[in-house]
Amino acid sequence: IGAVVDCAHGAGLSVVMPAWMKWYKSRNLKAFKRFGKEIFGVDDADEAIKKLKEWFSKIGTPTSLIEIGVDESNLDEIMALVYDYAKGRGLEQIYTKEAISEIFALAR
Repeated sequence: IGAVVDCAHGAGLSVVMPAWMKWYKSRNLKAFKRFGKEIFGVDDADEAIKKLKEWFSKIGTPTSLIEIGVDESNLDEIMALVYDYAKGRGLEQIYTKEAISEIFALAR
């Protein structure tokens, strides 16, 4: 994200991480439930993700793409870079263009 918009790495993570977690949680629900229990004291994965996003807001980090300057004018470029990164690491079967689009839709 920071390659396209003026955004610190941590700010990008606070936006994308909850979105990725929502997208990925069904692949390892047990780990997300454990995260919720150990970090926030909740048993539900969705509630844990919600609490993480709330915590990011509380500490003043962005939680949406628009807050870091990502909009329709630069979203396709960013998603293409993400796909190229995934492909370069042999992860394009997991992080397909469609999957990346789904994750970014959850980050809006």
